[in-house]
Parts: sequence; C-alpha cells; structure tokens
Amino acid sequence: MTPQEYQQAAQRTECNYDKARQMLSGHRQQRLLHGAIGLGTESGELADALKKHIFYAQPLNTENVFEELGDILWYIAIICNEMNWPLDEVMAANIAKLKVRYPQKFTEQKAANRQPNLELEAVKGKL
Repeated sequence: MTPQEYQQAAQRTECNYDKARQMLSGHRQQRLLHGAIGLGTESGELADALKKHIFYAQPLNTENVFEELGDILWYIAIICNEMNWPLDEVMAANIAKLKVRYPQKFTEQKAANRQPNLELEAVKGKL
C-alpha cells in the first residue's frame, strides 16, 4: 500500500463534519471539548517534564510539575462544572472503583485481571 492509497482509505472512515459542526454549536459541547483538549495538552506538558528528568537526566522541575498539576485540575473542574458533578463525588467514585480493583493494595495480578462490571457498579453507586 502506498502512502497515497492509505490516505484515501483512511478518508473513507472520517466522521460527518457537518454533524460535528452542529454538535459544537452548543455551549456544553464547547466546554467539554475545551476541557478534554486542555487535559490532553497539560498532561502532555507534565509528561514532557517527567521525560526530561527520567530519560535526559535533567533536574526535575518541581515548580513546573506543580503548575501543570494545577492546570490539569482546572480543566477537570471545567468538565465537572459542565456536567454538574461535584469534584469530591468524582474523587469518591474513583476511590470506590479502585477499592474494587485492588481490595488490599495494587498487585500486577489484580491489574491484569480486572472486573470492569464490578468496577462500573462501584462508580454508579457514587454517581
């Protein structure tokens, strides 16, 4: 397959941009997308700081890590606000899920043999 053939084949599975444009006309969708893109961006910046420290042996820029965590929380707050979810409830649901996944503590065996249905039930119980 040539790169051009690949591009043509990939184009066949693109979304309906007219429908996506309509969806983005809503304030809610704009806020959710802003939050999601922001989370991706800030998470990438955090990962970059850690990459430089771990793989390039640079001193860990703790001020930058601290700042990026704050930025991540800001975007999380935007999404929580739009969904009318108090952050403390999202946090509690996450811990409830993790207690199902790792009743005692993390193990590689538990990580490899998760029970998504039970985890989802724990989250739903908090939602």
